[in-house]
Amino acid sequence: MKSIIKQLYTILLVTVACLTVAGCSDDFKSNLRLDGDVWVNSIKLDEYAGTIDYQNKTIVVGVPYDYDVTRMAVSEINLSEGATASIAVGETIDFSLPVSLTVKNGDVQMNYTITVKRDEAKILTFKLNDTYVGKVDQLSKTISVVVPLTVDITQLKGTHRTGLKVIIDFVPNHVARQYHSDAQPDGTTELGANDDPNQSFSPYNNFYYIPQAELRAQFDMKDGAAEPYREFPAKATGNNRFDALWKRYRILPERFK
Repeated sequence: MKSIIKQLYTILLVTVACLTVAGCSDDFKSNLRLDGDVWVNSIKLDEYAGTIDYQNKTIVVGVPYDYDVTRMAVSEINLSEGATASIAVGETIDFSLPVSLTVKNGDVQMNYTITVKRDEAKILTFKLNDTYVGKVDQLSKTISVVVPLTVDITQLKGTHRTGLKVIIDFVPNHVARQYHSDAQPDGTTELGANDDPNQSFSPYNNFYYIPQAELRAQFDMKDGAAEPYREFPAKATGNNRFDALWKRYRILPERFK
């Protein structure tokens, strides 16, 4: 009899243990979806691609120093499979301040910070003939150099130290108002030679024009020349002015080398 009671007691203990284990297993079972990835593989604002730092969860988009960042469109965003973002392609956003981007996949989410950074193109020091030091005004973007009256200013050569490269920008609206090359390859035409000046803008023109309007400047366009400079119709320069006559150059940051 004792043996039977002992066996029944053992069976009861085993049954209770099994029920306990089963109950514990059910308690720790979760319906949360935690196996999805939340990576931003690529992103573009307008035509500018972002640089993604996965460790710090940051995205930096570089744009030209004078670019309007207050209305930039999300032109591309590529995420992990199954993930969604708080910002949609085609959305126009003000990026004058950092913008938060949340990526979700199931019950997993990750927050990124998008920052639009303008390229800095600064001349830090400037000299003429490696002797006469110029005063660089970053605010007004001017350089003033004082030289003795005995110096032939036509023979002065500038030097600078910026950590940047200076290149001539041949984008059409950044060249001189008149363009001529003495080393033009055969089979090519000079800028503006085939323009239609009757159109203020055309994708086939090299310059912008004010049709049927002569150039009127706010300064003396003769400036010691035999005849004053004449232009008809008036063209726009790279800074969107119609009264600037000088050639324009651009200083490009290291990433454009």
